[in-house]
Amino acid sequence: MIQQVSPSDPVRLDRAVQEVSSGTHDPVTKAQFDTLQGAMAACDVAPEGIDPPSMIGALFTHLMPHIRNPSVLLPEQRRTILKRLEARATARGDSAPIVPGGVDSLRHELENLEEFMRNRNGLIGG
Repeated sequence: MIQQVSPSDPVRLDRAVQEVSSGTHDPVTKAQFDTLQGAMAACDVAPEGIDPPSMIGALFTHLMPHIRNPSVLLPEQRRTILKRLEARATARGDSAPIVPGGVDSLRHELENLEEFMRNRNGLIGG
């Protein structure tokens, strides 16, 4: 189960991904998070013989985004957030300062997420 974090105690994104990955029972979601963990870990590898980590590793760790609630990484939460964002963006019409194509990109991401959620059971032996 994903631990709820108090708003004053944000978690580094790499640690949040690790927490969500270990707490999910959905094999497709777990595979996504494992891939993401691998990509983030590859950037933070210290060259052999250097201890503590290199300057690049230290900067990577320092610049790592922090999030308040790791559950926003789960597909169901992402869908809710994307739908709210789309509703807000379209409710303002032309008065909203949105990058051209921003709403279209948002809708495309939401469609991809919806398709993933519909088909995820068939993706990994399920």
